[in-house]
Amino acid sequence: DDSVDVGADATSICQTAPPKDGFVVPFDKLTISNDDEMKDLTGIQDAENVAVIEAIECQKLTLVGLSQFKNVTAIQVSFCNLQDLSPLSAFPKILQSLNLSNNQIFDLKPISNLVSLKELNLSFNSLSQTDQLQNLFLLKELKILKLENNPFVKNPDFVQKLLYVINPEIDFIAFQSAQNDLKLIEMQMGTVKSQKWPFEQVKDWADREKAVWRDSEKRLLIEKERVALQESLMQK
Repeated sequence: DDSVDVGADATSICQTAPPKDGFVVPFDKLTISNDDEMKDLTGIQDAENVAVIEAIECQKLTLVGLSQFKNVTAIQVSFCNLQDLSPLSAFPKILQSLNLSNNQIFDLKPISNLVSLKELNLSFNSLSQTDQLQNLFLLKELKILKLENNPFVKNPDFVQKLLYVINPEIDFIAFQSAQNDLKLIEMQMGTVKSQKWPFEQVKDWADREKAVWRDSEKRLLIEKERVALQESLMQK
């Protein structure tokens, strides 16, 4: 297994090594586990060699520094009390697998541009508003989606909004248990899309309210405009 385990000594290595050196990672997998001191992912040299990031039980870890990993296709950050996903908003769109289970996540907007995602695990988090589901609308490649043990699965409008945004060709979806709940809802999948856009209002990334677009093509145009504006601001 071509991997390196940073482990509990990660922070001390960061402090004793010269800033320009940081961690040397000549492998395709970076594993960080049981580290209560490591706060971010900065200081890792040769980050372009990393294809998989796995961080488990790192209570202070954030996603700051994630942008240096240009070739990562799979990320797992679990049991880390993670809340802020904003570093994912500018992450390369090659990411295919994202496991953020067992954290404190409540806002999914930063993952709305990860259009190559095939697997997304958000189970055991703090998602309480069903309007957060609209952030899955552009994830047309999604085949596996796990949402169980989030507060919003008990909301009366959860299933309707979920059906409207998910890929019709999805293979696995869990929201009542860890099992595949697809059969519970597949009978409704054909009719929900003919109904009006179920989200009452949509806010863009700058929190300006926009009128509701019920036409999905118009919504895609709005998304392209948002991405272009965000990229132009980042270049300034």
